[in-house]
Amino acid sequence: MQYFHKYKFQIIFLLVGVQIGFFISRLPFINIEEKINVVDLLNLTVTITLAFLIAFYIEPKSQNNRIEKDIIIDNLKEISTCCKAIFNSLATHYKEVPLSEDNKNEMILKFKVLSNQIFSVRHQAEHCENLALTNGVNDLVSIYFEFKRRYTGFNFNSSTFKYNFVSLGSYQKSYLDTVKRIETLIFEVNRS
Repeated sequence: MQYFHKYKFQIIFLLVGVQIGFFISRLPFINIEEKINVVDLLNLTVTITLAFLIAFYIEPKSQNNRIEKDIIIDNLKEISTCCKAIFNSLATHYKEVPLSEDNKNEMILKFKVLSNQIFSVRHQAEHCENLALTNGVNDLVSIYFEFKRRYTGFNFNSSTFKYNFVSLGSYQKSYLDTVKRIETLIFEVNRS
């Protein structure tokens, strides 16, 4: 019974086709040869087999891959948004010497959120069957560490921490480079 619910439209279509064929064969003005050509029978068999193969195997697998890619792309977009929030926070506080504890805690929290998002995407990519996708998302980890190094120098917890770049423009370039790499990864995921 569960099989019927899953394929009810295909079964109904097949039964209707058989009925129409039966009635057409009974019409007196249509001549149908009763001998069967082996080549035509093989052609019909191959065509029907390919139609079922595409309908029941290839198309659902393609849909599953598209859903996996869409989830990962949405998460990559969230990572890009999180990078933007980090840059905006930096733009607000980069001249503050030394950086206040509240602002440090805010940045640390944003980097933790970013890290969690990246490792979540990495975990999702590992469960996909696409090796190129997994490799691309693994590159995201190096992007994260490079982004964090540029923004914090990994000595963010120091009581005298200050941003060591000359101007906000260098931080903005770093942010834009990171976003470009994430966007490139989005395109690679979409193409794979």
